[in-house]
Amino acid sequence: MALKLDMSKAYDRVEWPFIKGVFWWQKSHGKRGIHWCNWNSLCVPKDEGGMEFRNFNSFNIALLAKQGWRLLRNPNSLLARTLKAKYFKDLDFLNSRLGNVPSLTWQSIWSAKGLLMKGMGWSIGDGKKVSI
Repeated sequence: MALKLDMSKAYDRVEWPFIKGVFWWQKSHGKRGIHWCNWNSLCVPKDEGGMEFRNFNSFNIALLAKQGWRLLRNPNSLLARTLKAKYFKDLDFLNSRLGNVPSLTWQSIWSAKGLLMKGMGWSIGDGKKVSI
């Protein structure tokens, strides 16, 4: 069973403006309705006046960053061991490089590494690893 994590190519192939227009603004079969607001304003959070629909590209990047987080937190998982053996043998995920011929899975997870690093922080914890 193959797992394809990068859905942006599939989303690009679908005619989203047409589908969104038909679903949200068409009155009935063959009758056009009025577009009261654009799709970007529907994706705005509710507390800012939107309907909080998901932006597919942003949602995809968030899910890929979550997979990167799982690589960091579960280094003994089958996926982490497989990717480490193939793409970053002597490094950790955060210092890894894309490589010459990356798989779609690795390319997708690696592309979300920037978002993961942007959201990461460092906490002291119990202080045993802190050098003063």
